Amino acid sequence: GTCSTAVLLHNAITGMNSKKELDIQVVVIPCVGDEFYANRQMTALNAELGSSNNGIPTVLPPIPDDPAFTKKNPNIKNQYFSFGEPHPAILDTYNSMKDELVLDLLYGAPSWTILLRHLNVQGKSQNKGGESSFDPIAPFDGRSIMYIHSGGLEGINTQLLRYKYKGLIELDDINYQERPE
Repeated sequence: GTCSTAVLLHNAITGMNSKKELDIQVVVIPCVGDEFYANRQMTALNAELGSSNNGIPTVLPPIPDDPAFTKKNPNIKNQYFSFGEPHPAILDTYNSMKDELVLDLLYGAPSWTILLRHLNVQGKSQNKGGESSFDPIAPFDGRSIMYIHSGGLEGINTQLLRYKYKGLIELDDINYQERPE
């Protein structure tokens, strides 16, 4: 919720990458608050750590800055999900990914809902001289993704109960999730 892991990872990569040989970008998807809250939290942590010269990770906006995406998806609002509030889009992501990657409904599924919106956006920048360049409008274009799972799997069934009370699922849909080993 505070983007601490992202800041620490960003600082570690920045420290290892003094010669700019690594083309690794840390991207944050706020699950608590919005981009302004995430930026404040990350800046404050960097100041506490004495690492303010390292900058902070890129905050992924709720929808891509891509007119084609907006035209194709006019009903998707340009705002982050309210933390812990059941939402049909989060549930759709959770259900579509549960056979590949088990996600919690507080951090993982909301993050992947936003990440998937950005996944197929084509970048406008070109690689020059074999160098890769980061395009914040299309942050995943031509890149591999490493997702850092935030845990929270123990609470899936109780979160699914909240979806049931909102009328988004039936009670029978809840008990299939066993506790991870």
